[in-house]
Amino acid sequence: MGVIRNHTRLVKEKIKRNRFIAIIKALTTTFQIEGYPLTVDCDKTKEFYLTQEKITDDCQCKDCRFYAENFTKEPLEIFSILSSMGVDLQKNLNSEPTGVWLIRDENDNFIHCDQVYQVVGHFPSEDKSQLKYEKEQDGYKISAAFLPAGSDTIDIELKIDKI
Repeated sequence: MGVIRNHTRLVKEKIKRNRFIAIIKALTTTFQIEGYPLTVDCDKTKEFYLTQEKITDDCQCKDCRFYAENFTKEPLEIFSILSSMGVDLQKNLNSEPTGVWLIRDENDNFIHCDQVYQVVGHFPSEDKSQLKYEKEQDGYKISAAFLPAGSDTIDIELKIDKI
């Protein structure tokens, strides 16, 4: 009788553990970046961005306004990926209060930008401690480095150049 109770208890604990794991998995989404997984808690990332300032609140220069109000609306795959991770492209990290680094030519045409975003997540694969996204799209060369910034945060260092 004691063996049956012990077995029943173990089965119940396993069911509880599996339900907990299923709940955790439901709260995160795994994205493929250049064929490697990156697990992101999209809801926590969205919550994080609610605490961050708009780019144009941090800097009112015409380059920051152009980036926030115009350039982030370009149909670039990286912007779509970041948005689906919960990133608010209109926001600046409080740790980067100077706005976006953007270069335009004398006719106000885009040449280059650097911007840092952040997600709540981790690299599920132990053989990868950072990921690199590189693509040429619509006349732009896009590079994004996904780097660990803490136990559950990933910095995304985005660089875009006009080709």
